[in-house]
Amino acid sequence: MRITDIFYRRPRLSVLALGLIIVAGLSALASLPRQEDPSLTSRFGSVKIAFPGASANRVESLVTEKVENTLTEVKEIKRLTSTSRTGLSIVGIELEESVTANDVEEVWAKVRSRLKDVEVELPATSGTPDFSSPSIASHTLLIALRWTLDDKPQMDILLRQAKDLEQKMAPLSGTDETEIYGAPEEQILVSADPAVLAAFDLSLADVSDAIAKADAKSPAGRVRS
Repeated sequence: MRITDIFYRRPRLSVLALGLIIVAGLSALASLPRQEDPSLTSRFGSVKIAFPGASANRVESLVTEKVENTLTEVKEIKRLTSTSRTGLSIVGIELEESVTANDVEEVWAKVRSRLKDVEVELPATSGTPDFSSPSIASHTLLIALRWTLDDKPQMDILLRQAKDLEQKMAPLSGTDETEIYGAPEEQILVSADPAVLAAFDLSLADVSDAIAKADAKSPAGRVRS
């Protein structure tokens, strides 16, 4: 006799089996962990190293390969992906799924330590390894500031109000991180009178060069320990 025949000939047994399946499903649903804002573990990171003036092949051999060989010593790393382009090396890092949320920061500390070790092996003209790991979080509150007056929106005033609001929200209990989006960038406009420039035997290019030299930010040197 087949199982289907047993349930067909004994309807009470069919109802009992169906009831057990429903009860087991409801019990499993009730025991599932639930969070209003689920905590996610960031298992991805990236390392960027600038190598100005170097070709993609030189970046690959002198920077990318050395960084990859060093990071392979970290056993918690599952996969390394790299991109070498003119003047820039990018190495992507993916951690093993077995790495828990409590161990992620410890693993990233190992990665930073390995990057410090390999820094002395990189060319002198290359930059220092820039490691970053994006934080994964859900936003529980988004606040938008809008200019309601009839005149032209004053972006500097809105930015100042946004910063004041951020300072008030950051110390609140339960606030992990605050960030301002859409902040206007500062700009300085320089206007020149052609007649005045001609009187001093100057051109617009001379003014542009003078401004560029006044705002030059060149590194004084490098310190290695």
